[in-house]
Amino acid sequence: MTAAPHLFLPALADMEDERYGVLLATFEDGTALAVTDDPRRAVAALNAFYRVTCAWPNLLDTQSATLADALSRMETRRVRFVHEGERLAWFTEAATPTDPFGITITLLYAL
Repeated sequence: MTAAPHLFLPALADMEDERYGVLLATFEDGTALAVTDDPRRAVAALNAFYRVTCAWPNLLDTQSATLADALSRMETRRVRFVHEGERLAWFTEAATPTDPFGITITLLYAL
């Protein structure tokens, strides 16, 4: 029997990795999620993740990429995490500023 969806605050067990204290997840479409409200911390964490995990030169997989290039592909938003029943089956939905399960994430969109 599948458990009913429920809200949660993400921990490392729910995510793919953690770098510099920032929880990280990547998706099939190439988008990456960093649990931080600071895009520069997201860049640092994702850069370390992609360099170590994927052996890329940096998070954009090109030697010529700049910090401005990375920041231009990022968006910060307030969301809440929802489990769909299975351990790593979760999604995010918009959260209000007063939502007790709301946290700020930074998304890096794929090319």
